[in-house]
Amino acid sequence: QTQKNLELMNTELNSNSSVYCCYLLRCLNPKWKNSQYIGFTNNPPRRIRQHNGELTNGAKKTRNKRPWQMVLFVYGFPSKHSALQFEWAWQKPKYSRLVKHHLSRKSYKAGADGKIQILFEMMQMLPFANYALNVNWTNQALFDQYKQLVSRSGIPHHIRVYIRPLNKLYFFAASKSAKKDNAKDKNDKDDNKSDLLSEYRSNVNTQHP
Repeated sequence: QTQKNLELMNTELNSNSSVYCCYLLRCLNPKWKNSQYIGFTNNPPRRIRQHNGELTNGAKKTRNKRPWQMVLFVYGFPSKHSALQFEWAWQKPKYSRLVKHHLSRKSYKAGADGKIQILFEMMQMLPFANYALNVNWTNQALFDQYKQLVSRSGIPHHIRVYIRPLNKLYFFAASKSAKKDNAKDKNDKDDNKSDLLSEYRSNVNTQHP
């Protein structure tokens, strides 16, 4: 059943010019040391600029605590709805019917540390464990800082971990037509179908932290 779901997931992702992402920000303002923010976007490089006021339409909740840094984002969701469902569960795990029973007796660190712990727990739970998810850390230093917080055990082997800076992800800067052509080329070549962002694969860690 899991393999069937993954095959369906890959087909849908490569036929769609959008990639639905859930992301984690951490606050760099020393006045708000443990502040973090979880959100949804189809363009992480643009979204962090909005949060930091470089572009309009940043979230009101983050406006007074700038600057922010994007720690990582998760993508590979089969639909916008499933990504929003994941976002809600990650934001409010104690209230989400999908995860609250799994996490009710566990404690987590404050700030971004705790959200990273919860993220890797969630990826072991259904239905999320059946999605062809990918985790993209935005730089090596962040990966090294937080990797000790999460365990490799129990995380599905199909979930890939990448380390790629936001400004190197061409997919998000490309036009819609270019994205569709890119998806078609990957289908034709049968090359790494689950990852539309694979133009930059030189800095990849395929093992879970």
